[in-house]
Formats: sequence, structure tokens, C-alpha cells
Amino acid sequence: MTTRVNESGNIELCSGKYGPRVKPGVVLSPEDLDDLYEEARRHAKTRSTEDIGNVREIIADAFPSRMHRDWFRLEKLVHLGLSLEAKDELDESAPPTFPFLNALRRKFCGHDWAQVHAGRRDELRMSVGGVGCFDEYLSQVEGCNNRLKGVGNYFTPAQLLTILARRITPTLTAILSEQGVVINESIAYKDWITSCRDLEVRFKSCLMSADRNGRRGNFGSFGQNNASSGNNVPLHKRTATSEPATHPNKCQPLIPRVLALSTCVHSARCRTCKRNSGNSWDESTRALNVELHGGLAPPTWTSARAQR
Repeated sequence: MTTRVNESGNIELCSGKYGPRVKPGVVLSPEDLDDLYEEARRHAKTRSTEDIGNVREIIADAFPSRMHRDWFRLEKLVHLGLSLEAKDELDESAPPTFPFLNALRRKFCGHDWAQVHAGRRDELRMSVGGVGCFDEYLSQVEGCNNRLKGVGNYFTPAQLLTILARRITPTLTAILSEQGVVINESIAYKDWITSCRDLEVRFKSCLMSADRNGRRGNFGSFGQNNASSGNNVPLHKRTATSEPATHPNKCQPLIPRVLALSTCVHSARCRTCKRNSGNSWDESTRALNVELHGGLAPPTWTSARAQR
């Protein structure tokens, strides 16, 4: 029969009357210890009772190294004084703490594991894609944050909301803004999560478009102001009637000051802009070109035949 393992492959899960096993020579992560802890508590229930003594014994037997078993024996009295799970008496909705599991984390992940784990939490970002990406990102961030309860660097829901809002995709951020979902004193953490989930479903096509094109996608009537011009084509798509200033091949979108000029100030290789500019350079154009290019002299146009 094939042995079942956890996601990282470092922990062999319970099988019948046998408890979990830690594979030799592996470096355990906080997530691995979570899996080992849950498997040990589950196995303790089937074997006798789920108390600190039985769970501790199952976890100690899971390690193949004599050095680790010696550590469990020396720390036995300390471990027996810890609880498996402690709920927050002041806030019933808050996640519980796990004193015995935290002792295992300090031993096998290092005494600075909480600081390292907090750094990982703060660096997580939502992946670009369709429905489900937000829930995946939320699960990762909340999982990291809940492990830090009782050991420092734990964020309250209000603090966590700020972190989540900064790390979602630009597409979802734009959708939230256009739909009037803003973070202020009146919005609740769960309400913001619900809004993100609902809008992710409603604007699935926008999110999928952003995934394919590497851009924010076409939001139709909001955010792009296409309705006023009667053009439903996304701004990053070039058409036969596109203005030369908006094509994405060579030039970046023109700033308002440049729009007043009749010549291109971006690149001497931009044939489209050059063709529509008439190859003319007046003094204001030269001055602006020097300003935009950091003091460099403006490019000298050559004829189309010379370029070919």
C-alpha cells in the first residue's frame, strides 16, 4: 500500500494503528509541524484520549533520530505543563493559540521562527488569474498570521485588512475602487472579504483578460472612459484609426503637455510618429525633448528612405 504523505512530503501520515512519521534528514517547516500536530491529535483520539501526554508521545515516536527522542525525554515535564490548545477568552472569534506546538516550532524551526514567518506573511501577493485566486491568497495570509498568535507579530483583523489590500492584484484593486469598496473606519474585515469574493466572480472575464494580456483588462464602461468616444476597444489595443501617440510599439502614452505639440518627442526610431509629424522640429519641441530625455540632445530625423 502506498504511504500517504503531507504536501511537502516530509511527513508520513497515519496509517491504521501506526502514527505519523517524520522522514529522516528533512528540515521541518511550520506547515510541516502543523500537519504532524494534527495527525498526532487525530491518532490520539483513535488510540485512547486526546490529551497532552498521548499527543506528545505520538509526536516523539514520529522522529527517527535518537537525539530528538532524547530532547523529548529531557523536556517531558515542561511539555506536560503546556496545553494543546488555548482559546482567547476576550475574543471568541480570534484564532486559538497552541502552546505545545509553539514549543515544537522553537525547537525545530529556530528561536527566530516567528520573525521569519512574519516576513513571509508580509511578502505574500495575490496571483493573477480568475476566480479562486483571492481565496488562495487569503488562506495563505491568514494561515501565516494565525500561527503567530501568542508569539508576537500577530495582526488583528483591522491590521490584516491593510496588508491584504496592498497585495491584491491591480485589476482587483481597480474593480474595488470603481465599485465604491474603500477601506475606512466603518468597513468590517469580513465585509471587505465578502466584497472581494463577490466582485471576483462578477468580473471574472476582466481578471482572466488581465491574466492573458499581462494588463488590467478592459473594464468596459468604468475606468477606461471608452463610452464617451464610442470606442469599446481597450486602450492598449491598436486599431487602424488609432492616434499615433497611443500606439504601444515604440512610444509611451503622451503627457498632456506633449499633446499640444505637433511633433513626436519620444524616439527617432518611431516611424509612425515621425510619419505623422512631418519631420518638423521647432524650438519648443527641441526644449521639451531635451527635458524628457534628461538633457540629451534631441534626435536628428533622417529620411524614410535612409532608414530603410
